[in-house]
Amino acid sequence: MQVAVVPMHRGISGVRASVEAFRGKDGARIGGDALELYRVGYVHVDGPSTGAPKGISWWPDPLLPISGPFDVQYTTQPIWLDIFVPRDARPGQYTSALRIEAEGQTERVPITLRVREWALPEAHSLRQLFVLRAYVVAQKYLGGNGDDYAQTVPPDKMLAMADVCLKRRLGVQVWGNEAAQHLTTVAPYLRETKTDAGWQFDFTETDRIWQHLHDAGCRTICVGFTPGCGSTSGATNLPDYWEFLEAYLRALQPHLQEKGWLDEAVWYMVDESWEESAIVANVRLAELMDRVAPKIKRLATAPRDPRLIGLAHIWVPGGLPDAHPKDPAQVDLLNAWRAHNPELWWYICCGPVHPYPNFFVDYPTIDPRMVFWLTWKYEKTGFLYWGVEYHGDPKQMTADGPTDKYPIGLPSMGNGDGTLCYWAPDMTLYPSIRLNAIRDGIEDYEYFAMLRRLATSAGKGAGAPSNVARARDLLKVDERVLKITDTSPNFTYTTDPEALLAARRDLAEAIGALCAAGVRDPADEGQ
Repeated sequence: MQVAVVPMHRGISGVRASVEAFRGKDGARIGGDALELYRVGYVHVDGPSTGAPKGISWWPDPLLPISGPFDVQYTTQPIWLDIFVPRDARPGQYTSALRIEAEGQTERVPITLRVREWALPEAHSLRQLFVLRAYVVAQKYLGGNGDDYAQTVPPDKMLAMADVCLKRRLGVQVWGNEAAQHLTTVAPYLRETKTDAGWQFDFTETDRIWQHLHDAGCRTICVGFTPGCGSTSGATNLPDYWEFLEAYLRALQPHLQEKGWLDEAVWYMVDESWEESAIVANVRLAELMDRVAPKIKRLATAPRDPRLIGLAHIWVPGGLPDAHPKDPAQVDLLNAWRAHNPELWWYICCGPVHPYPNFFVDYPTIDPRMVFWLTWKYEKTGFLYWGVEYHGDPKQMTADGPTDKYPIGLPSMGNGDGTLCYWAPDMTLYPSIRLNAIRDGIEDYEYFAMLRRLATSAGKGAGAPSNVARARDLLKVDERVLKITDTSPNFTYTTDPEALLAARRDLAEAIGALCAAGVRDPADEGQ
């Protein structure tokens, strides 16, 4: 929720914001670390993203933690409250209040919170790959090319930054430096030694990162990548790269098997492989992995060359080919890949733009949520996003938010593309409004996934037929939110938040009805 502090006649000094603990029946209480208060900051853009409103140069997005009094000078200052309801919180209604105090005046804004009788499983239903790069952290705070990240950026720092996303249910992946000119770009903090007997690998720090992601609910772990975008780059072109890679893959597969991560492991092939060097490298990679690490899934983004079709277990086109059923090229590409029965994901970056939703700073805040309604509607099991921290400059971050020199990318590429968090002091990250909207969208997807599991379980035995029928109707997606059309792309979506929230409440009530009828979610087994 947000509350706006508005100075009517002059600036206000020494504003204090606090939130009371949420109290329910019989002493039930939610407080402490479950409640986080922020000031909403503003970020400057040099021009509009494609499809965004013109003439607005400052947009609300960064969330600045409130740690003491602050001033409000001649602008509206929203106060943002995040509530992370503990999984063991008692169901029922809770009440609290947000208190704003300044210059002898106190305002108390009442809050009511409903905690439902069920909880989403901790493990993600949606496969995800949001990239967080250690070398970019080194660059931003220490300068240079960031290639020395393993010596300069402690893993604890990376995990704390990852937690900003993980606690919001994003399946963030920690990468090292995919463009580096050394061999151990393949996995974060991997240590290697070449001996007379061959390559030896120390997975100690790498395992620590992967275990952390797994414990946070991630069910996709990126265990390596082949450097390049469009064409090969970095270590891929070193003379001993393929010898090293074969040794790593031979060590990696049994290591993942021992850890119990093999089903979650993903290898990222050369990104968007359009040029000959990338195509040849991906063909060679597939042959190598089929021979020495056949159980590790390969992921390919936007591959169009016929030689690549079917070489990946996970196909990730940009945009949604399914949304263009009258486009022969899109239909042929989709059918060619479907013949190999891959997992079907999708991704967005600097495109597509409106009428598609995207994560740009100057797009409506409902857009990030709609990305995941589309993910469900078009039956995608995974989603990829190339960066959560790529742009920005810690030196341009002040106690009151970014200066007008804080870079968030070119408007022509989409303001904030690849940048969902903001650089804060001492190698830390501030969250954003968009990050929270993405969290809400991922949870919307999880509502759908949970409802489908419950309806399937109920349908196998005696149950409440009316509840199952209602669930199956809702799983088609409410047309108040997302509607199929005859256009290209063949959908429209609402910009009315009340329509989306009403549809989400319908999903929640349907889940609650099935749970109340005694239906168990199979995903809860063992949790």
